[in-house]
Amino acid sequence: IVSISYAEWRVTPSISLHEEYDDNIFLTSDDEKDDFITTIRPAISLGYDSDRLTLSLDYSLITWFYMHHSEENEISHAARLDSTLSLYREILFLKVFDEYARIPIDVRRQTAIDNAFVNMTDMNRFRINPYLELPLSGTLKFRTGYSYENLWYRDEAGDSAQIHLITTGFLKELSPKLS
Repeated sequence: IVSISYAEWRVTPSISLHEEYDDNIFLTSDDEKDDFITTIRPAISLGYDSDRLTLSLDYSLITWFYMHHSEENEISHAARLDSTLSLYREILFLKVFDEYARIPIDVRRQTAIDNAFVNMTDMNRFRINPYLELPLSGTLKFRTGYSYENLWYRDEAGDSAQIHLITTGFLKELSPKLS
């Protein structure tokens, strides 16, 4: 028996520099404070693909520097892991996803792109999903699985939750790129 296997690694470092002027950094209706804000974001993206495992990991360090309000300087992180492991012959899979990011607490409240502290909190979303995919024909599969998700927010105004979900359905491939 001859088996063919492959593996591909990808490493992509990057850095971004963003300079902005904000005429109301605290988003207040009175006593507005302005400032120049420099955002530096070094990042790395790692990828691994093989016949049994697909793995993607992204990490970035985010720093905000205020010219006149240095007490508001902020450091944050963003990370994302997405992986799928074939446990048994392209039939039984395990998908793991984890994301850590800084997001708006309440999208209905005032917020601004890249604002580090007004209406913002840290969030972590972890999901684990074992599933079974049985081929019924060349283009039709039966899929069933279980998914557990843990959603966490640093701020109590966030709605932390644990979610359990059982799914069953059919997957029809209409073309190589469309299912």
